[in-house]
Amino acid sequence: MAKEQKAFKYPGSRSAMDGNTAAIMCERESTDAAGAYPITPSTQMGEFWAEAAAAGHINISGRPLI
Repeated sequence: MAKEQKAFKYPGSRSAMDGNTAAIMCERESTDAAGAYPITPSTQMGEFWAEAAAAGHINISGRPLI
């Protein structure tokens, strides 16, 4: 007998990533601005934020990142 597949309540795309990437992906959707001090390991967070802002990313509130 085949096991029944359950649909996910909140479907999305799965991906493996480090903690900095996960944090910035959540932050860029929920806030307008970010603050990060340029030292390891938070440097990557600032770089990802700058890339998203330069690309014109619009957050969940419909506003661009600053």
